[in-house]
Amino acid sequence: MASRAQKIRLALFLLGSSALLVGLVFLLAGLQFLERRDTYFVEFKDTSVGGLNIGSQVKYMGLRVGKVEEVRISRDDVTTVLVEITLDPQLLPNAVRTDTRASMANQGITGLKYIELVAGSQDAPVLPPGSRIQPNTSFLSTIDERAEVLTAKVEQVLNNLIVLTSEQNTAHLTGTLRGASELMQTASAIAGENRAPLQATFAHLEQATQAMAISAANLQAATAELRRTLAGKEVQGTLDNLHAASNQLRLQLEKPIPDFVANLNQMTTSVDRTFTHLDQTVVQSRDNILRSIQDLQETLQNVRQATDLIKEDPSVLIRGRGEN
Repeated sequence: MASRAQKIRLALFLLGSSALLVGLVFLLAGLQFLERRDTYFVEFKDTSVGGLNIGSQVKYMGLRVGKVEEVRISRDDVTTVLVEITLDPQLLPNAVRTDTRASMANQGITGLKYIELVAGSQDAPVLPPGSRIQPNTSFLSTIDERAEVLTAKVEQVLNNLIVLTSEQNTAHLTGTLRGASELMQTASAIAGENRAPLQATFAHLEQATQAMAISAANLQAATAELRRTLAGKEVQGTLDNLHAASNQLRLQLEKPIPDFVANLNQMTTSVDRTFTHLDQTVVQSRDNILRSIQDLQETLQNVRQATDLIKEDPSVLIRGRGEN
């Protein structure tokens, strides 16, 4: 059995331990109350704050700088949630600016959320404590609106699909497809029946085109031949002979008359031979040109007849020329 002295010592130990514990608690609580913290407010309108609790973290660029003190519905607007946060000014000296934004973020896969402060610009004024930090639009804050818009669009598509597949529209669509099928079959039959006349018409056009090309080539060859003839040595020699004859005539005019008459006869004979040769050359070239012009005239006449036939009855290109 414990003695009286042992009981007294045990009681004194318990009293001392209790007093020390109570003092330590008061000391820690006093440090918490004496610690300076800046209070700000964030309003989330029409946004779910599920998972955001009192004591949740407040981070600034990934650094923990405060916590959530209170979450309540605003007295002025029942669709707005007012979140009160406190920040450590030593960790966040003059960092909260007028363009600083607050948004909610998920903390891992637990479903819990925290407040993330997005840094503003360096030139913006400092936001004093007690002010409201504007919320930042994020995917989480607009996911409900996006879901509603998506649901409305899906519903509209389904309604349009129902209208499109109605009995009346199905009948119209079926009739349109049937008419298109019949039209394609008719066009195919017409093309099959008139394939031979069309081929013959195109063949005649091709022949006329070839004839025109041949006539044009013959005319070009005749023109080139005439050009070569006129620029050839024979014509040049003829011109030289005429020039020499004129010089000889001028010299003979200065000599006695008998010599002049003899030389004049000789010159006349030379000129006659020259013009005879020139006439033969021109006649030969003229025959070539006349043949080319005749071929071209026949080709143009064939083309004119085909054009007149098509102009009188354009359907000949589809059904061919009827039998007389």
